[in-house]
Amino acid sequence: MNHTRTTNADLASESGLNNVATPWLTRHKKPSQRSSWLTRRYEIKWLTPNQEIQARNTIGPAIPMFEDAFSAFARGSLVQTPDGPVAVEDLHPGMLIDTVDGDPQPLLWIGAMALLPASSHPDISVSHLYRIAEGSFGISSGMPDLLLGSGARIMRSGVTGDPMARLIDIPDLCDGFSVIEVTPRSPARVFHLGMASHSLIQVNNVVTETYHPGLNPQMRLSEEMFQIFLSVFPHIRRLDDFGPLNHLRQGQD
Repeated sequence: MNHTRTTNADLASESGLNNVATPWLTRHKKPSQRSSWLTRRYEIKWLTPNQEIQARNTIGPAIPMFEDAFSAFARGSLVQTPDGPVAVEDLHPGMLIDTVDGDPQPLLWIGAMALLPASSHPDISVSHLYRIAEGSFGISSGMPDLLLGSGARIMRSGVTGDPMARLIDIPDLCDGFSVIEVTPRSPARVFHLGMASHSLIQVNNVVTETYHPGLNPQMRLSEEMFQIFLSVFPHIRRLDDFGPLNHLRQGQD
């Protein structure tokens, strides 16, 4: 990625992150090509096999396959742990996370990125967050409203263990009442969480999922893009290391 350049010096930044202005979106162009594509900055933290925490920033394509891996939970979302709820931005790899479908599991990977207002760059579409109001779906959570990114899925159409239960993409639940679409006016930081296996966790007492790329994601990417995709998950070596998709998503039988 030595040919990445910033197209707008005043593109956008998130206050409080490293205390510097950050070029979140850039234009990538290969010398042999006239075309270029939009890339964005992704932040990753992971747990090594030696139980060390490592972190780095990286550049990747600004396409849904990548962005969905980083855009589930907005800053301030409360993730349930054995020691009580912890804000997602305060989690670190190695911490135990309560799972709905089993024992607590260690967090292995955290991804983060910034959602930018559409006005900050002419090539990006409008970024949305989705607010689940407390008491939505007839269940009182006893927690603040939950703000999710477009990469989040929540368990609906039954209860956990019900064969009819499915993980539903949060944009598909937007009804303007229980789930409200919100357009951020300034950069908004969002996160996703990865564990050793696809699991259900509670965030603001709402049942949602940890990250899993789904079935056959390589079919949607070129080999070059697929290798870049794998590189943002340093805790794994190959696609099979994500394990099976343990819970059905909408559209699956």
